[in-house]
Amino acid sequence: MVLNSGLYRANVTCPICERSFPAIKVKATAYQLDHTDEDFCMHYTDLNPLLYEPWICDNCGYTEFGVSFDKLSEIEKRKLQSFCLNKFVDDPNRSPFELTDFHKSVYGLFDRIGDVGERDNLSGIIAFNLMLSVLEARNAPYSARAKAALRIAWIYRFMEDPLETEHLEIAADYFSKAFETEDLDDGKFDSATCAYMIGELDRRLGKKTEAVEWFGRALIAAQKSDNKTIAAKTRDQIQEAKSGR
Repeated sequence: MVLNSGLYRANVTCPICERSFPAIKVKATAYQLDHTDEDFCMHYTDLNPLLYEPWICDNCGYTEFGVSFDKLSEIEKRKLQSFCLNKFVDDPNRSPFELTDFHKSVYGLFDRIGDVGERDNLSGIIAFNLMLSVLEARNAPYSARAKAALRIAWIYRFMEDPLETEHLEIAADYFSKAFETEDLDDGKFDSATCAYMIGELDRRLGKKTEAVEWFGRALIAAQKSDNKTIAAKTRDQIQEAKSGR
């Protein structure tokens, strides 16, 4: 089977095991945006680049967004070397060759995608779940975990699967923790955007009162930071939440 013409392989060095592996990337000309939902979920025609956002080392299983694959502190590297390089269960009462649950998922994913490496929705879900495991293992910021969980919800949305709701809940919880504990005023994902996301996810989850409260926080933060885009979107979604739509 030949790799889709919209994809290509690029050799990448894993910062954890230091081995090279072929990460699959998507050509910018290979996909077309159809529409975007109010929680920034992008729907594409044909090839979906979201499925290829996680890069996964086929040796140790380290997984991260391609754009931040090697952006790790030394402390994070040490934590992940312990997590990713110990492939077998450390339990004298079990087989010394039994894989950890994490590595079972890693090898299950590569069995699913085969030598070609193309991903479908289910393999995309596995990939983002692997990323969540890695993010938890290195104690990554809650905002990073929220973005991974949200993408799982989006993929379930593409599949019209009710499990979307469960993962919207997880993402909203992570975003809430990020809003309370992280400095979100340094970068594109600011406190106004975070509050807006919580409000929008609560709206989608049918939590009308909570949604309106978070949209209110988003509007205040957006006005302080002069984030006109989020301010405008927030005003629209407040009305949606109040009307119960």
